[in-house]
Amino acid sequence: MSNVSTHSDTLGQACLSSNQIISESKTQSPPLVVRGNNGLRNEKRWGGVKNYFKNLDQFKAAGAIRNGLTTIDIGPTFIDIYAELKPGKPLYVYFNGAQRRWEKNIKLPIFSGNSVHPSDECSRLSISDPALHLDKYITLAWYVGSTGFATQKVIIPEILDKIISLSNASTVVFVGGSGGGFASLYFSRFYPKSIAVVCNPQTHILKYKERQVRKFLQVCYGVDYIYLAEKDPKLTLGITKSLCRLYNPRRGELTNRIIYMQNISDDFHYTGHYVKFVEALGLDVVENVGFHQQGNFLTLIGDWGDGHIPAPGHVWRGILKNIFLYEKDLDALIVNNQARKLINDDAFVKESPPENSISAPLLSEKD
Repeated sequence: MSNVSTHSDTLGQACLSSNQIISESKTQSPPLVVRGNNGLRNEKRWGGVKNYFKNLDQFKAAGAIRNGLTTIDIGPTFIDIYAELKPGKPLYVYFNGAQRRWEKNIKLPIFSGNSVHPSDECSRLSISDPALHLDKYITLAWYVGSTGFATQKVIIPEILDKIISLSNASTVVFVGGSGGGFASLYFSRFYPKSIAVVCNPQTHILKYKERQVRKFLQVCYGVDYIYLAEKDPKLTLGITKSLCRLYNPRRGELTNRIIYMQNISDDFHYTGHYVKFVEALGLDVVENVGFHQQGNFLTLIGDWGDGHIPAPGHVWRGILKNIFLYEKDLDALIVNNQARKLINDDAFVKESPPENSISAPLLSEKD
């Protein structure tokens, strides 16, 4: 039996039920998505599909899965996950940031975490956003879904609960940069004592760059203007777009742990997302490069380059490895205000991350 509470244990009143969301979804003509190796997908580079399920219920009923690529049919498209499970060990869950696929002919599925996962002794779950199947030129969909499938509220929660159960995870760590950071913060909120390790995340989808947000709204929900999505949440089927609201202390205390990395030279995300998020939590804004702990909220401000540049790969690797090494002492480190031990001394060193780092695709992200 896993030591980690499942999403369904804690989500409860925070969102609509699965049946409500599915019944309220609009009818959408299914796009032409074909399994295999074709113009859209390349399953071969992940070793081919090891597990295929015709629907989410079949996946939930599975007694075990083979390590590697799992593909689940969700109606209009597929959701792909890459799992390597080590029973009783920490589970690291990786979400992607923006993907400009057409520039380098990158095909789906896309999985992050390859170069930063801390140890062969830890479980890994990487999730590819199924909404990227809907349009070649959509760069980011924040793992929320579309009119045809409820990724945020139904599909990923069911997958997480199943993988946590199969792996008997001792700790769950959600990892992501930029848009993947949004997803990590969102899902971590529903798993007490889980850890979200994020860098330069968006904390409000609609406050991101207008072109990308409008493309996402048009492709996924048929909404042409951002102000319409702000005005009427039903147009986007009740998805959570603001983490500031989700994490408002009036909705409950901070029971998960957050390691929030922010490049101080990324003013767009520092001012428009980090500051707004911290203020919503009622915490102090960190204005200088360095480390600061406020209970369960750990801030690492770095100076890693101009603009939307992520923390270098060695910073990610150091933090994720230290979470594994200090796993049995995490509670004490947090309570005794000693969480600085999770951050290596070289975390503030400026270095270009390798091409295959967790946030490498973000380096070319432009308007």
